[in-house]
Amino acid sequence: MRGFYRKNNLWLPEILKANGYKTIGIDWLGRWHRMGFDHYWKGSCKKDQPTRLLANFIEALPHKYVDIAKRLCEQFGLLKYIQTAASVTKEAVEAINGTNEPFFLFVHYWDTHTPYYAPGGILRKLFLCNRTECLEEMFESIKNEKWKSYLVNCFPGAKNVVDIQAIYDEAVKYVDGAVGRLLDCLRAAGKLDNTLVIVTADHGESLGEHGIYFDHHGLYDSTIRVPLIMSGGGFNKSARISGFVQHIDLAPTVMQMLGVSCDKTHFDGVSFLPLLNGRANGTRSFVVAEEMYTEEKYAIRTGEWKYIYSPSEDRATCRYCGFIHGGVEELYNLADDPAEECNVMDRHHQIARELKAELLSFYNNLIKRGKVRERGMISGKVRRLKAAGLI
Repeated sequence: MRGFYRKNNLWLPEILKANGYKTIGIDWLGRWHRMGFDHYWKGSCKKDQPTRLLANFIEALPHKYVDIAKRLCEQFGLLKYIQTAASVTKEAVEAINGTNEPFFLFVHYWDTHTPYYAPGGILRKLFLCNRTECLEEMFESIKNEKWKSYLVNCFPGAKNVVDIQAIYDEAVKYVDGAVGRLLDCLRAAGKLDNTLVIVTADHGESLGEHGIYFDHHGLYDSTIRVPLIMSGGGFNKSARISGFVQHIDLAPTVMQMLGVSCDKTHFDGVSFLPLLNGRANGTRSFVVAEEMYTEEKYAIRTGEWKYIYSPSEDRATCRYCGFIHGGVEELYNLADDPAEECNVMDRHHQIARELKAELLSFYNNLIKRGKVRERGMISGKVRRLKAAGLI
């Protein structure tokens, strides 16, 4: 994580800023999310003097303590950091209307995070699954009492999974409407036709699948398979495109679409513009994901299979839930079992071995590329110090 804060890292907002774009971030979280922006909105708080002093003190803390401090203040009602889609969109609209320069605008919505913000507490009857068991019975499997208490307090009045799925669905609708208002603003300002719009997510959500309740830990498709919707940028027709891409591919793709050049060795991702233009079947034959926060697991996913690996039972144990989700090693046939409910490790040892070898090879190559970049950074720093007569 220390690598996020190195001065010689290149961030997409910084690259675009160097190429004449005004860079604006609308997000309350801070941390590395704010790297490279001309303007980064951190949310709005009460205007009294003690609150301002507390907010300024938190922002001055070392990076690793800022998020903890914000969440504690939010929990005890001292400060309000998490912003609703309405306030985020209002700020984004003001940013769009306030500039005539080319701009890069990053807008981050949080309403689909627990406890799921659905204005007015609207509940619709949904049948996303047939699970209607009592929440208290479901939460009994969670061994971490603090996590269990947090979930219970998130959804007062909800009786079962369907209730919470309905709240989540309303939160998704709420954010969808906010995105629509952003597009309306761009259209009214005459900027929509000349704007590349990308809608994506950094994770999905588990609503009870695999014993993961209303959170996004784990490496199942409910969490790692996310939307990627793009418009503008010269697309002349609607299409749904099949192929594997990862978040790390977004920066090089955006840069290629905008005609911005940069040293490709700065990126682990690759542009998928050829895939969008129908000139390739895909840039990847598989994707890789990892989980290092609640548990240590690694996954490789092809079109047909997903293999999930953890180094040990201890590292595979979820610190939120207190047990191992799925197993230390898992293998799913996604063609027959898209919900990833049947671990077939015992029936397909050879496939598991091949996927594990591919996964380890991917990480070894990643480490090698990192070492090459590290050597380049060190060499560059030495050259600069010598030029300055400091060594």
